This record gives sequence, C-alpha cells and structure tokens, in this order.
Amino acid sequence: MTPYWWVDHVSTVFSIPLALAGFTIAIWQLAKTRKAADAARRAAVSALEQVQRLNLVGLLPQLSRIDDEIDRAVQVQSTEILRFWISQWKWQAGGARGYLNPSLRDEEKVMRLIQSSIVAASDVRRALHTVAPDQLVTATADLRRSISKVTSELGMLAARQSSVPEGE
Repeated sequence: MTPYWWVDHVSTVFSIPLALAGFTIAIWQLAKTRKAADAARRAAVSALEQVQRLNLVGLLPQLSRIDDEIDRAVQVQSTEILRFWISQWKWQAGGARGYLNPSLRDEEKVMRLIQSSIVAASDVRRALHTVAPDQLVTATADLRRSISKVTSELGMLAARQSSVPEGE
C-alpha cells in the first residue's frame, strides 16, 4: 500500500459525502430562487394591478367631463360639438375598458356597459347627418343614458377598489 493508494481511497471515500452535500445545497438554492422568483412575479402583478387602478381612476374625471359636454352640446343644439365629444367618448371609454379585468364579475359588467355606450355613440354619430338640431334630445337619449350608466358604475367600482387593502 503506497501513499498514492491511500490518497486515492481517502479521496474516493470523502468525495461521495461532499458530492451529496453539494447536491443538497444546490437543491436548497434552487428552492430559494424559485420562492424569490414567485415573490417577484406576485409583486409585479400587484404593481400592474395598482397602475391599472390608478389609470382607471384617472380617467373618471375625463369621462365625466365628456358626459357633461355631450349634454351641453345637446342643449345648445350643436351637432358639430356633439360629434367631437362623441369621438372623445369612444376613445376614452375604449381606453378605460382596457384597464378592466373581464374575469372579475363587476369589471366584466362595466366592460359590457362601456361596449354598449361605444356602439350607441357610433350609432348617434352616424345618424347626426340626418337629425335636425332640435331633435338632438330625442336622438341622443339612449346614448346619454348609456354614458351615465358607465360613469356611475365606474365611479362605484373605483370607490370599491380604493377601499380594498393592497394585496387582496
């Protein structure tokens, strides 16, 4: 038995526990990395939801103003101003719809209301070429009712969402 034989056998005997220890540490580190990645993903999703909430809340005053301006255009019997504000409604309401989650019942309801209001806006906009200015109240009644439902429901939804603690 030469010294090389002893070194070879000792290194063989000690290499197995060291390999097992290294393997165990690698698995432990992978588990820690996965937990950290999951936490980062949850934080990113939460941040995205918060940004969407803030954007939606930020659109509410604009949508309310458009609602008011449509009413004002009808009162002054201006089809040109009404055409402009209808276009603004379609644009802003479509943007608001993008911030809603269709898998949540309340938000899905608001999405349907928004879509109905956009369709009504398109219908009124097309009909404006044949509607006399003194008939605007009647011609826009469904649109204005639809827009009022959207702004009302969005306001309630935003109020509910702002009262929910973050992370729920």
